[in-house]
Amino acid sequence: MIRDRVECAFIDDERIGGALEQGKRYSPAAVRDVLAKSLELRGLDLEELASLLWVDDSELLEEVYAAARKIKETIYGKRLVFFAPLYVSDYCVNNCTYCAYKRDNKYPRRKLTMDEAREEVRAIQRMGHKRIALEAGEDPANCPIDYITDVMQTIYDTHCDNGSIRRINVNIAATTVDDYRRLKDAGIGTYVLFQETYHRGTYRSVHNGPKADYDWHTTAMDRALAGGIDDVGIGVLFGLYDWRFETVALLQHAHHLDDAHGVGPHTISFPRLRPAAGMSLGEFPYLVSDADFKRIVACLRLAVPYTGMILSTREAPEFREEVVALGISQISAGSCTGVGEYSRGEAHDTPQFEVSDHRDLDQIIRDLLPSGYVPSFCTACYRSGRTGEAFMSLAKTSHIHEFCQPNALLTFQEYLCDYASPDTVKLSEPAIRQAFEEVDPRLRQECGRRLERIRGGGPLLLAGRVDTEEESYEPNELRQDSNVESYSHSRARQDERRQVQPDKRHMRAGRVSGVACRRHYDRHSIQGHGDTWTGTSGLHRYAWYRRRERIGGSARGPNTEGYQQGGYGSGRGRCGLRYGRARRHAPGRAR
Repeated sequence: MIRDRVECAFIDDERIGGALEQGKRYSPAAVRDVLAKSLELRGLDLEELASLLWVDDSELLEEVYAAARKIKETIYGKRLVFFAPLYVSDYCVNNCTYCAYKRDNKYPRRKLTMDEAREEVRAIQRMGHKRIALEAGEDPANCPIDYITDVMQTIYDTHCDNGSIRRINVNIAATTVDDYRRLKDAGIGTYVLFQETYHRGTYRSVHNGPKADYDWHTTAMDRALAGGIDDVGIGVLFGLYDWRFETVALLQHAHHLDDAHGVGPHTISFPRLRPAAGMSLGEFPYLVSDADFKRIVACLRLAVPYTGMILSTREAPEFREEVVALGISQISAGSCTGVGEYSRGEAHDTPQFEVSDHRDLDQIIRDLLPSGYVPSFCTACYRSGRTGEAFMSLAKTSHIHEFCQPNALLTFQEYLCDYASPDTVKLSEPAIRQAFEEVDPRLRQECGRRLERIRGGGPLLLAGRVDTEEESYEPNELRQDSNVESYSHSRARQDERRQVQPDKRHMRAGRVSGVACRRHYDRHSIQGHGDTWTGTSGLHRYAWYRRRERIGGSARGPNTEGYQQGGYGSGRGRCGLRYGRARRHAPGRAR
């Protein structure tokens, strides 16, 4: 396919330079005004962000960090989402100076067969992961889009005991709108692509191959959104160019996405340059210190409060915990960065980069629990249609934690039942009690009930819990209805759906057609994946009504019961309309 010539006009070097110069002139009082604005959760402009990047007074810098911690907890709470990267191919036609997969590195290349992919996924599932970040080098011959979608299908179809991958985020080279549509149809979560560097001159100097086309690469997110992908993730490889320039450019990119598409970045990642085969850190003059890296994370949390922020195992354990507190909401754990490493149990001869945190998932969780973090394996937003604008409307108004806190508790309890070591289980009790107290009181009763059900009916000494159930439950029956994803992805339900809904990828992604959904419900009277309202037992309905109040929308049906029976949002404005489209697969509303 011949691609259209594109030009990236939204990254303006002159504007970035001007913002950095103006930011230098901000007084301490002006900086404090910026911090006050950031606490209103409205985000920052380029000059305001730049002013924070130049702060050199230790007391004022601590105020920056305090504001970042407050914003992170206001929007996302103290929950921390876990995922694992899965490298499926190291074939690459590019010759990027910083990457071990570069073309000039001579070593045996490989890509996973479907059988090997299944073994990798099973190994990841045995850890307890529910999310995967799929990674691959750029090679149209050895790793075409067909291969990527086949691997995605294999991942979703692979189950091990209680394990299932509920969300696949994909990090592959910039491609065409048609290819992005295919990724959407395959059930992609977030499309992720790192810019590496926004500085054109540096970009040209470190890239050789198809990736050297700055404009094509930088406009990839626009094509992904045009192809129907709801969520996109951006990032910079810090260390290739001046970190202040890169940070302001990241914000400029986020503003462009929000202005042009109504959807800012779902995630921002913070990879930092690390040693790799065929390169030396001494070749790069812009390496970022720990102190500056912490500042980058904190300032971007203030500037883009609604976005998820991701930290990888590139960083050392102790430093990761410091940075997490400043705004990180997602981290990788137990990561392998070579093709086929998880199932082989040995390091790849040529990983893409050196890993600094070698702890397994359970150890990382055990180390984080004393600090009050709630590990989360939740994917409810994506399964329920809270993506794109629907997610942004909740995140930007700080209501997304109304989902995050209870679902983090529920999925963490699943992890404790299925995968955790006895030491982790023991440490988890005070953390769960504390987190439960922070659940919205209107949701606490239902959350407590579901926690008990996941445990198989065992008591949970939760403060403020109301005893409501006269039913008796069998242990494993209850876990099928713990939250939206554990219900819809229980093995029994998966087996059933495979028999009646062959194109389950679309249902999994929340995009099933009305015709297919009607067929599904005509044949089965049970409440399944299509009815996400009853699947969340009130959590979803509550937050939707809160959202309706803000955007002036309306619902088919006078109350939550009417809405539960199949009404969908027709709210005024883009958010309401988008949300209405997401609700078409509700029972009784199939088109």
